[in-house]
Amino acid sequence: MSPTEEFEDFLIIVDDEEEKEILEQASSTEAPIPSSEPEPEPTRDPPAAKRSQASLKVPSISFITCSVTFICLSGLLYSGAEYYLLGIKERPFHYLHSVLRPSGKFGLLLGVAGTGLMVLNLSYLIRKRLAAIQWLGTFKTWMRFHVVTGLIGPALILFHTGFAPYSAMGMLALSTMTIVVLAGILGRYIYAHVPRSNEGQELDRDEVRLRLRTYKQKLEKLGLNLDQLKYLNLNPNTSATLNIFVKIGRIITGDKQTRQQLKKLKNRVLLDPNLCSKSKQIFPLLKKLCQEHHWLTRYNELRSLMSSWRFLHRWLAIVMIVVVILHVVIAVAFGDLWMLKGVK
Repeated sequence: MSPTEEFEDFLIIVDDEEEKEILEQASSTEAPIPSSEPEPEPTRDPPAAKRSQASLKVPSISFITCSVTFICLSGLLYSGAEYYLLGIKERPFHYLHSVLRPSGKFGLLLGVAGTGLMVLNLSYLIRKRLAAIQWLGTFKTWMRFHVVTGLIGPALILFHTGFAPYSAMGMLALSTMTIVVLAGILGRYIYAHVPRSNEGQELDRDEVRLRLRTYKQKLEKLGLNLDQLKYLNLNPNTSATLNIFVKIGRIITGDKQTRQQLKKLKNRVLLDPNLCSKSKQIFPLLKKLCQEHHWLTRYNELRSLMSSWRFLHRWLAIVMIVVVILHVVIAVAFGDLWMLKGVK
């Protein structure tokens, strides 16, 4: 898997059209009617054309935005490395201090931009409250925006502090932000395991079972013997009373087991001459079948874990917002901010 694909998978960027196509093809059970007339040889197989287009897929806006930000911040880190490596007492004598310090010409801009992105990051919560309004976009799109702003915003704020906060309030604000970001990364991992529709809404147990039956029907049509699916035997012990860390550990273990099962199934396909030629059609279905079987097996556990994480993340975010507001108020009231020279 390429770095682009890995990062886009982190951003929950799923090829919705591909998934819809798989479901539509699997729901179609009518066999083609044989014809006595010879069929002309097609100039190009449509699925092959689509696969060719997929291989040349343009990176998403989310990936491009994060990549450009990473390159720019890497350049800033390289050019300001001499300053950032100095101790706090030595920095005022460096020629870049007036630019890169938290209240400097560029350091303050980074802080304002980072704080602004963190505020925009909270718009995802508003979208969840307005779930009935369809024209606002899908939850999946808003989640991408939530993740991207949740990565870029803290990165800008980290450079705003110069990697060494001067005040106790600044240190507290940076610490709470770091905890919230780490909790968000954990939540992203849990989120990826909760069954969802193409629009990003959570699926109930019956909907997941229907999708699994759909995948199996399609695999049968491709000639895969369902006896080969005997490897899908995850441990069904999913008590909701387990400790949160035990639940996360079970999800990680289940992921490893799912990858092993998928590898075995792929090897079975590659060793079968009749199935090997259809591997490009079979492998995506097998991947979805294994993943969503894992989701179904740990359905209650995942829902309980997601609920606990939301509660924790919400209160951590509230604490962070309060601390950041206090930090901004103190900085405006007592700090030497060049932006407010003409206002104060």
